Amino acid sequence: MKLRRLAGFTLVEMMVVVAIIGLLAAIAIPGYVRYVRRAKTAEAMGGIPLIFRGVQTYYQTEHTTRSGNVVNSNLPDTSTPVPASLASVAGIQYVPAASDWDEATWQALNFNIASPMRFQFQYCKTSSGGANACVATPDSGTSFEVYARGDLDGDGIPSTFIRAGIPGVGTDIAGGAGIFVDNELD
Repeated sequence: MKLRRLAGFTLVEMMVVVAIIGLLAAIAIPGYVRYVRRAKTAEAMGGIPLIFRGVQTYYQTEHTTRSGNVVNSNLPDTSTPVPASLASVAGIQYVPAASDWDEATWQALNFNIASPMRFQFQYCKTSSGGANACVATPDSGTSFEVYARGDLDGDGIPSTFIRAGIPGVGTDIAGGAGIFVDNELD
């Protein structure tokens, strides 16, 4: 009498399949997490050039006093960061109010964000604070820095993006073509 074999998988075959799936997941998940964090940094990489161009436009525009006297081109004053606290964006999105951008500097730079944001933006006229601070110094305003800081995963370690510029000859703004990045993926 012949025994009929039933169709199906053995326990060993199932364990091999589970091990392969686990191995693939272990390889793919960290890559996916990096991909998601990198996508979140696109906000900073897009906002900084907009602020930089706003500074260029402001500097190249002729300003006059109320009486009509022409004022030399100058850099706008240092802005208040939006949002005011970096803790406001720690691991979550901050929904800015329209009043967040009412400051004269943001108006002069023609910059605002209406959609939820993960980064704190700030413009500094003559900064000396380094990668994690914006310290305005009272001088003639011969340089500026544009900052975007965000704590993407809420661990207290911010990602920082900075672009610097210096007024050049005439109405030109000289600045590094690149953006300095500190702890990009947080």
